[in-house]
Amino acid sequence: MDIRFEPCVSLRPALGLSSRRELIKQEWYSIVISTRATTIATHTAAAVAPAVVKTYFAQALYAAGEDQTARSYPLRRLGMPDAVAHAVAYLVSEKASWITGQTFILDGGVTLTGGH
Repeated sequence: MDIRFEPCVSLRPALGLSSRRELIKQEWYSIVISTRATTIATHTAAAVAPAVVKTYFAQALYAAGEDQTARSYPLRRLGMPDAVAHAVAYLVSEKASWITGQTFILDGGVTLTGGH
């Protein structure tokens, strides 16, 4: 099994961080996943798009007010690294062999509310 991890941008800007440039990157990334899925017919291509996950890297997005940031998500908590890891483990497993060209959005339901 050939597994490749590539750097990516978010599908939606983190809460409070939006810009035209970021939106263009997001659209480009969605196109890349769809194109990759249709051009490598013998392999699957999928992406994972987590929202704010409690990691050192994302600390600046929630450090000033973790409770306030968490309240902006319908699940009322931030994502945890193991939740993202489990999604990736599923996508690289044989159980997900019929999934291609999709982006798994892991955001605690924030896209359901439009980020409010």
